[in-house]
Amino acid sequence: MVYNTNGNWIRSGNPGSIKDPLTIGGNIFSIQAICYNIGYIYSLEWYEFYKKNNWRYRDESNEDIEFKETSAHEIGHEIIKKYGGPIYSYGHKETVNPVFQYENSNAIPYPKTGEIDLMPYYTDWLDYSDRKRIVVSEKDVLGLIWLTKVSVK
Repeated sequence: MVYNTNGNWIRSGNPGSIKDPLTIGGNIFSIQAICYNIGYIYSLEWYEFYKKNNWRYRDESNEDIEFKETSAHEIGHEIIKKYGGPIYSYGHKETVNPVFQYENSNAIPYPKTGEIDLMPYYTDWLDYSDRKRIVVSEKDVLGLIWLTKVSVK
């Protein structure tokens, strides 16, 4: 965990263990950390490129929500990598280029209603008040159960 305050925004990452060329690259270009960015943070997050002043204040209540979501997402990579492979995991369920992490044509805006899958990348920003709709998808829960080799009768 990285506690980061009053400085440059730090991206969380979970490249995981090295198993193939893609995971080698992930370990070179990404950190293995969950970052808690709080206070005055200079940010060039993808949805803020259009702003001239990229300093903003990240308060504790919103960062707590962001931290929980990011932690679940990064742990989720380990689960989906085990049943779907590194390309599926790094590709965020086929919504980004798995090598460069750029969104592709499969990335969509956040759904306006209903549950929101934790793992894909989306094309817009989700208000903190809507993040309670973020869930682990049924496919990922079933993948986790499959990985445990539990027999359900």
